[in-house]
Amino acid sequence: VLGCAIDLANITAHYVATIRPSKTGYAWLIDETGMVLYHPNPKWIGLNLKDIVLEMEKKNIDISGVEDIWRAMEIKGGGMYEYTFFHYPTEVITKKLLAFASVHFLNRRWITLVCSPYSDVVYLMSGTFRNTLILGSVSILLVIGATIFLLRMNKARVKAYERSVWADRVFVAHKRMEAIFNGVPHYLVMIDSHFLISDINQRFCNVCMKPPAYFIGKHCYKDFPSKERICHYNLIQECFKTGKILEDRNWKLEVMETPFFLDVSVIPLFGSKGDVESVVQYAVDITEKKALTEKLIQAEKFAAIGQMSAHVAHELRNPLTSILLNAELLEDEVDSEEMDMKEVLSSVRSIKDEIERLSTITEEYLAYTRLPRPKKQILDPVEEVNSVIEMMKQELNKRDISFSFNAEPNMPKVFMDRGQFRQVLINLIKNAMDAMPSSGHLNISLMDRENNLLLIVKDTGFGIPEDIRRRVFDPYFTTKENGTGLGLAIVQYIASAHNGWVDVESQPGSGTTFIFSVPFHVDGEKEAQG
Repeated sequence: VLGCAIDLANITAHYVATIRPSKTGYAWLIDETGMVLYHPNPKWIGLNLKDIVLEMEKKNIDISGVEDIWRAMEIKGGGMYEYTFFHYPTEVITKKLLAFASVHFLNRRWITLVCSPYSDVVYLMSGTFRNTLILGSVSILLVIGATIFLLRMNKARVKAYERSVWADRVFVAHKRMEAIFNGVPHYLVMIDSHFLISDINQRFCNVCMKPPAYFIGKHCYKDFPSKERICHYNLIQECFKTGKILEDRNWKLEVMETPFFLDVSVIPLFGSKGDVESVVQYAVDITEKKALTEKLIQAEKFAAIGQMSAHVAHELRNPLTSILLNAELLEDEVDSEEMDMKEVLSSVRSIKDEIERLSTITEEYLAYTRLPRPKKQILDPVEEVNSVIEMMKQELNKRDISFSFNAEPNMPKVFMDRGQFRQVLINLIKNAMDAMPSSGHLNISLMDRENNLLLIVKDTGFGIPEDIRRRVFDPYFTTKENGTGLGLAIVQYIASAHNGWVDVESQPGSGTTFIFSVPFHVDGEKEAQG
């Protein structure tokens, strides 16, 4: 066994106590636990550095930087730090510099600390170094300082490069967004939470014949004439409140007394805190489209009037011709000396029948041209179907047509115009009766499918060919000798007016099925509330 004894007092006296980094600077020695092995102040020898610091803090002595130094000594082998502490022997709180280095010996770690007041360091740097030890200490400080400086310089250079790269990227992104913003073939305005215009695209400026600077910074509503306010104030206000994308169709804007019609969308832009910081008003010019649509509608109206006039003339001509013929026969019988009452009564009946036919034709045309907006109410579809069947039962029996009615249990109520619902069912039943002139079977069903009511009317008639099936809902189209071609057109109109649809399925010789669908009460109630 090899033993080794260390004379700590001799080591500190020869190698630590003799270190003088400056005029009043000194060195001291601690172990890895913080125990002071040597210090110029003999009262500190044997004490723990942590206890010394804790005692000073209890006395509210203003010291700083010691905790940072202690953490550095725990993880580093050396370093240089600035701190505020007692400076022996004056015991005055002094701003000081400290450098430390670790030595490992026999599984022990000793830390040599060299400290100097700032004033001494300044003095040493202004003159020549007085001894080799001081020169070595300063050299260490300079190396450490230079290393830190180079690291900071390199870090600053990297940050400057990163900032430059990000600045270039932001600039490119800004240019791209600016090109998109100004290149969009619609009108864009960006408005902040104070309703001030923060940006406007070039296309909008071109329409208004003003530069962007004329608009930016102005209140989009208050700073413009009432007819030339370029923002949809109510829509934007609601967008800031709800944070939702909102739309308005056919919004009117006047620019220099020229009307423009726009489809407007207001899009919220959220900030980092989740609130709406600004909105973008996106407007599509539909002025030309609106004018063209109105012309098309007008043309369609004139075409419909012409078609209807021709159809009315055709429908009225035959009854009128028959009435005229029977009136002449009646006149001849009246003028005759031997008047045949049977012939007279026959002519009168024929005239009466033709007048009733004219009345029916007139009523159908009036019903089609004067269809009112639906007066929707909550009604029981099962009850209404039973009522219509009861009303038409006699006519069905007269034509030798059997019928059946099926409804799913617990059928929900439907929200629609009662009279128009009955009109749909009557028209579909009459259409089925015409398809079964001799006899047949009529089935009516009510179903609930995905929150929609399905009214299904199925007959066992001769069916509809495919080329005719595509046109059965066209106004005035009919294959019946005395038909007006308006019954199914009215059904389709009523379906559309209730946000529904109607369709037909048929094969020649296999009968025909008409399917009429409208939303139930829940959807209809939402529509009414909206």
